Amino acid sequence: MIFRAVRCLTASLLLAGLFLACGGGSSPTPPPTYTVTFVPGSGGTLTGTTSQTITSGGNAAAVTAVPSSGYAFTNWTGTGFTTNTSNPLVVSNVTSNLTITANFTALPTYTVTFLTGAGGILTGNTSQTVLSGSSATSVTAVPGLGYAFTNWTGTGFTTNTSNPLVVSNVTGNLTITANFTALPTYTVTFLAGTGGTLTPTAPQTVFSGGSAAAVTAVPNTGYAFNNWTGTGFTTSTANPLVVSNVTGNLSITANFTLLPATSLSYTDPAAATGVYLLKKNAASTSTHLVLDVWGPTTGTGNGLSVSLVADTSKVTWVDVPVGGSTATLVQNGTQFNLGTGVLILKAKATGTSLQATVAQKGATAASLNGVLLRVALDLKAGLPVGVVSLSAVAPKCQLLDASGNIATITLTPGILTAQ
Repeated sequence: MIFRAVRCLTASLLLAGLFLACGGGSSPTPPPTYTVTFVPGSGGTLTGTTSQTITSGGNAAAVTAVPSSGYAFTNWTGTGFTTNTSNPLVVSNVTSNLTITANFTALPTYTVTFLTGAGGILTGNTSQTVLSGSSATSVTAVPGLGYAFTNWTGTGFTTNTSNPLVVSNVTGNLTITANFTALPTYTVTFLAGTGGTLTPTAPQTVFSGGSAAAVTAVPNTGYAFNNWTGTGFTTSTANPLVVSNVTGNLSITANFTLLPATSLSYTDPAAATGVYLLKKNAASTSTHLVLDVWGPTTGTGNGLSVSLVADTSKVTWVDVPVGGSTATLVQNGTQFNLGTGVLILKAKATGTSLQATVAQKGATAASLNGVLLRVALDLKAGLPVGVVSLSAVAPKCQLLDASGNIATITLTPGILTAQ
């Protein structure tokens, strides 16, 4: 009996254990939950989940307070919540419902005023209202003619040479002045060497570091521009010339090179009634000019005397035939060579002048319609190109007519050019 009773008790205990293991009996109580609400105060917004359900003892997800322009985040406050300045905020070990507010503080504003000293102007906003800790927009100091920017100065402001200027981390009212320095001036003088002129010619007053106005070297006829030279000045072939970055007084000379003429050019004069003409003979060469005196189409005579003047700094009176003797400074033309009459040829060169005569004695007067006499000129070496003066001396140009009378004539030369 005792054994049977023990077996029955043991079976009862096993059944009870099995019942418990299979979930039999009453369920355990779940932990409580709480609501955490985040609210933005005036002057900002929030990012993150602003209403969260949290199991007791758990943590809320992070929420960030974002201040609006002109505000700064201050702290988080709420009933049953310890004031906190963390941002983002993580609320841990939640054990009750919470309403937490993000608080913001309006930032103070300051006035930044920019002023200009003598010698310049400013570009940009010269009176700015700036939030505390923020930056003013850039302002540029622009120096006037003859001035250079120096620096920015002001009370409570560290002297600064930046330009443009950006004032950062403004924490008080500021008045900032742009300062300028007057530049020294220098004189730049331009001179023309032999063989040319300048345009313009006046000396120039130039601020230090500035540039002189352009000057042009104009060569005379027969010259070419070469270069500009001067002490303290780098030789230049630019023309016109602009001298830049002037830092001292300068005297600059335009130099010209002689262009030597290599030949003589002659244009015959236009025909005119009753006028004697000085025309080019076909025997001329590039440097040896033979000139014929042509009479008018009508009339007769027994002789002719002419006086000619030429610029003998460029040409010289020479014998008509190349390599001839001094007796041939003048040659007979085609008209005065009549039979057995005595032919007279005389010529004398004195300085710039040549006096030449041809006549025939004891012969019938010759027609004046042809070449009456000829003379010659040679080009001098190494001389500039240009017009060479050539003229006839009116009172000394005369005709011995058929009756033996002397009459003054008009002799017209052409245009002589060294080229």
